[in-house]
Amino acid sequence: MERLNSYEEAARAQRERSNMPEERRQATAAMIAALERDVAPNVLREGDLAPDFTLAEASTGEHVHLDEVAQRGPIVLSFYRGQWCPYCNLEARALESISDEIRGLGGDIYLIGPESNENAMKMREKTGASIMLLPDTDASVATQYGIVFELPTYFQQQYLESGRDLPAQNAGAGWRLPIPATFVIGRDRRIVARHVDADYTHRMEPAAILEAALRAASMPSRG
Repeated sequence: MERLNSYEEAARAQRERSNMPEERRQATAAMIAALERDVAPNVLREGDLAPDFTLAEASTGEHVHLDEVAQRGPIVLSFYRGQWCPYCNLEARALESISDEIRGLGGDIYLIGPESNENAMKMREKTGASIMLLPDTDASVATQYGIVFELPTYFQQQYLESGRDLPAQNAGAGWRLPIPATFVIGRDRRIVARHVDADYTHRMEPAAILEAALRAASMPSRG
């Protein structure tokens, strides 16, 4: 599958194809405004210490301990909503385009979502991305980073009508989702750069992630 060097170009095309009904458009705008007001201000910022965690990779079961892997090189944590989200799949392909360069710096990219292993693997099938998938099945890690919210009732009903029963598919998280967010983390586990946008169609560009990772790689290791 073709890799994406620019997320925004592909997302713009996806938005043009979406043909969102006016009622849903208004509900989406209201949800974004509420998230910008109530959730986004509480998200971790540059310079903050990234909360430590251990999660198992979806396909291999390998345990990833943030404090350990961060000491090797820059870490990119990208929190996504689910394999059912076309923008999350676009982002996975965009991240794949810089994965070799991040690994060349001694680091790695991790996609973290409130999904079961089975559903997380569907993203790999859809995108062909080889980057590591870390199911955060109860959204506890995303909660530590300050990005979790409860999907509004209107969208719960919309999702159910379209066959997207999140509590049934991902029982641990229920209707909780993360605001899509990307954090670039240095060897001292400090956040070097971040991208947080209540509008789920916007994500951090691969070029900006790579630039931040290069900065992180040039910083001193822990004393």
